[in-house]
Amino acid sequence: MQNILDATPKATFYINELSCELAELFIQHTYEHTSQPIWQQCENGDMIYTDFVQDEFNNILDKIEAYLENNKLNK
Repeated sequence: MQNILDATPKATFYINELSCELAELFIQHTYEHTSQPIWQQCENGDMIYTDFVQDEFNNILDKIEAYLENNKLNK
């Protein structure tokens, strides 16, 4: 059985999904017991990351995506 996901929309979706989940986990474990605020409430009432945490999230997300892209299985 061949399992090639390379360059398919499904593979890209899974890499993006996994990257986001890992980045969220990183943020939670890094900042949950610190005084750094993680969340802020936006105008419509939704909770979003603070600017600092969003920058950290974006940085780690890029690193995780690059790692997964460079190390994905072809078969």
